[in-house]
Amino acid sequence: FGSAVERLRFSGARRGAPTPKRLGLQLGRIVPARCAAYAQAFEVRRACRLTEPTPPLIEQFLGRLGQRFDRPASFYIFGGSALLLLGGPRNTGDVDFTFVIETEMADPFRQAIEAVGKEMGLDLEESDPAEFMPLPAGAEGRHRRIGRFGRIDAYIFDLYSIALMKLDRAFPADVEDVHYLIRAGYIE
Repeated sequence: FGSAVERLRFSGARRGAPTPKRLGLQLGRIVPARCAAYAQAFEVRRACRLTEPTPPLIEQFLGRLGQRFDRPASFYIFGGSALLLLGGPRNTGDVDFTFVIETEMADPFRQAIEAVGKEMGLDLEESDPAEFMPLPAGAEGRHRRIGRFGRIDAYIFDLYSIALMKLDRAFPADVEDVHYLIRAGYIE
């Protein structure tokens, strides 16, 4: 059991790698329901002693990543972690991200992300929002800058795209996240 969880623990830093979310892992058992898969990812996180992301922890992660990796890159955060950075009301268990970098530097960058995430006990999930759905017009111009960390520029991914991804999944917490974005004036 321990070795399987260890292999899954930080595998999200590699595109398409198996993760508790993707496999629906429930402490070693596959569960059929999509909601149960997401809920049980938190059980795996607790079993692995993963740290729940907070805004200061995410910024600390970005700072350490900028110290470890000395090449230009753009790092985009989306999902619940992005909402946390905006002052959103609910917790999340992972940091969803994507990035843009020179092709030959992608694997070394993933390795740096994985190493820093492992050191900090963060569950990192790499995926490309454009793989979920077509991005809305103007998405590239609506990323919100978090800051520069070494040579890495960090952003919150386009909030309209985040809202569409959440509505597509349509869990009650996702719908509440979209309501938060509207109430806070981040999207119309």
